[in-house]
Amino acid sequence: MVTGHRLPNRLGQHIPVNVAVLNKMQKGEQVTTAVHDVLNAVPEVDAGLLAINAQGDIAYANSQRVQRRHDCYQLQRQAGALQFALLMNSIHFPAYLQQHVISILGDIAMADVIAPDQRSAHVWELAPGCRLTQGSHDEVIVDPNTQNILTIVSADHNIATANGRWVVIPHGAPVRSSNGTTYSWVLHDVVARVFQHQIYPLDDAIPSISLFTGPLL
Repeated sequence: MVTGHRLPNRLGQHIPVNVAVLNKMQKGEQVTTAVHDVLNAVPEVDAGLLAINAQGDIAYANSQRVQRRHDCYQLQRQAGALQFALLMNSIHFPAYLQQHVISILGDIAMADVIAPDQRSAHVWELAPGCRLTQGSHDEVIVDPNTQNILTIVSADHNIATANGRWVVIPHGAPVRSSNGTTYSWVLHDVVARVFQHQIYPLDDAIPSISLFTGPLL
């Protein structure tokens, strides 16, 4: 399989560069060689390529043109038989997140095999019966032992009558452990359905709500 970013279907030497890599792989060429040979032949093509063969070998690269950009990121992780690779560009975020975002994406992809204490971001799941309550400031109360969200407190005065789609947790809210110790902070808004102060996923097919939190600043 061959994918990529920018324009991986952009014409190279007579055929799209992603097709060229796939053709080489189908002829038995090593995935790394295929990716680099195709991109080296057309250094100014606006493409980055990521490929995986039937044996699970992953290779990726950006053309010289893409390498000159200042908004490109890449990451590869491996844990046992599980591998993850990422190419991205033109996704902008606040400067204080730059050192975290790529690692966080890796954490999300490898969440089932990375121990919580090895992640750059923590992933919390909504505990059954978690309620949305009103308070003087926004905060999320969690249990670090179960990785569950226990209570969500909001300073939004409209929470008392909240119903339907709602931002139940705002970006930047502090996250505290159940004993009151500040634990981390919220990396993103969490949108959910609210009914009688109970919180439900927007989609009934999704069994839970996940929250990603960053390290203390």
